[in-house]
Amino acid sequence: LDGTRVMLNTSIFSLSAGGTIATTPGQAMSLSGDGNWWVTAQWSGSGATYTLRNVNTGASQTMSTALGAYYGLEADTSDDGRYTVLSLNDVAGVAADTNTKLDIYVYDRITQTKRLVSSGQAAFHSGVPAISGNGSTVVWLEDVTGNGHPSEGRLFVRKNPFF
Repeated sequence: LDGTRVMLNTSIFSLSAGGTIATTPGQAMSLSGDGNWWVTAQWSGSGATYTLRNVNTGASQTMSTALGAYYGLEADTSDDGRYTVLSLNDVAGVAADTNTKLDIYVYDRITQTKRLVSSGQAAFHSGVPAISGNGSTVVWLEDVTGNGHPSEGRLFVRKNPFF
């Protein structure tokens, strides 16, 4: 394999929502099944910003800026990039999210809105979200031990609230 050829066809997508080269670490990367949409979360000292970016055009949407969300930076996207499932805490304006813990939300790229999927009232964090290829089903884990690791908990499955 010719390394020069690979580099010529490689793009740098470590960019801020404004399009400049990112200076903070990124996490929660997910690529849509069709290869057109890329999701990332970047920590910026006081919170995390989740961004959905079109790989071909570079156009981007900020899905959420969550204050204090310094852990749990997790996301997954449907095959066509329309729906993205996010692990967030302290989402302003969501009356059902009262626990100040990580909860699971689905973001709709077309309507640019998000909806709570997990209960929003659990005693412990929810995380490790995934979404089906067609976007109809969301799965996640909820910590039941209180140790802050959703990967050691119960598995939940729910229909996407946008369906």
